[in-house]
Amino acid sequence: MKIKISARDPRGFRRLGRRWPQDGVVVAQEDFSETDWEILMREPHLILTPIKAGEEEDAAEAAELSAALAAIKGAIAELGAEAFQKDGKPKLDALKAALPEIIVTAALRDQAWAEVAPPASTSEDKPAS
Repeated sequence: MKIKISARDPRGFRRLGRRWPQDGVVVAQEDFSETDWEILMREPHLILTPIKAGEEEDAAEAAELSAALAAIKGAIAELGAEAFQKDGKPKLDALKAALPEIIVTAALRDQAWAEVAPPASTSEDKPAS
């Protein structure tokens, strides 16, 4: 049986010599000893979710997407001012150069940017004169 193990804490959680991220890792129950499995099941800092047949691929894709978005957000934080477009978004070429191991698309860039972009200022934010 496949199980998704997720940490309750956004920073992740360590148990049995492994780090369990909040977005989860899909594992096979058979890969653990009975004792280790009992420890995982009783750990209040972890969430164990059974994966139904066919859902494993969806879970793996979701984890891959989450990891790519996290890498893109991290790269955005490291970019210099010249790596941003006039509209404020990071340049796609700059992100591709910073993350050669990831296929960075405009849609992924936009999704990551929406999560990290500073809020746009409005006229309500400006002090009255």
